[in-house]
Amino acid sequence: DDIYSLKFVNGGTLNNLLFSSDKDYIYFDILAIYGNTELIQNEAFLLGNIRPRIISVWTPDTISRPSVNPDPNIVNTVEFPVICSVDDANGIDDIRLVQFRSYHTELDSFMNGGNPIHLLDDGSAESGDNQKGDGTFTITPSLTESAETGTYEWIFQAVDFSDAYSDTVIRVIVIK
Repeated sequence: DDIYSLKFVNGGTLNNLLFSSDKDYIYFDILAIYGNTELIQNEAFLLGNIRPRIISVWTPDTISRPSVNPDPNIVNTVEFPVICSVDDANGIDDIRLVQFRSYHTELDSFMNGGNPIHLLDDGSAESGDNQKGDGTFTITPSLTESAETGTYEWIFQAVDFSDAYSDTVIRVIVIK
């Protein structure tokens, strides 16, 4: 049938491991060497893209809304971290963004005008991210004294440069 195959053990280091749960496609290069002879030139075979994957999400379960400041010129706020670890079989540099939307279940509406809130992997103090480019995306939002109390669903997704979306991860947050 003119189809040939060979099974071998890779003695080198593997980067961007693929797991049985990965979906879609991958990019790879093949170079076959027998002894000192190259049998196949280094060619790229485009098979497609594998979607990013959210590994873990950390948010507080409950956030207490700050009390109203008696000085009308000062607004009390409380800050808290939101952390999302993400992976992509095509490499961490293939992740374009990590975001979440905040849905208030009792009001049946999205907060922030329905716009996503972006987490950053920039290693900056402003975002609360500890190390740039490590796949841990962070944001440190603040909650003001005028925030709506109730139960929220925060819907997380990661997006790669091929516009492939990860599966969603939902966390329930209570603001009291």
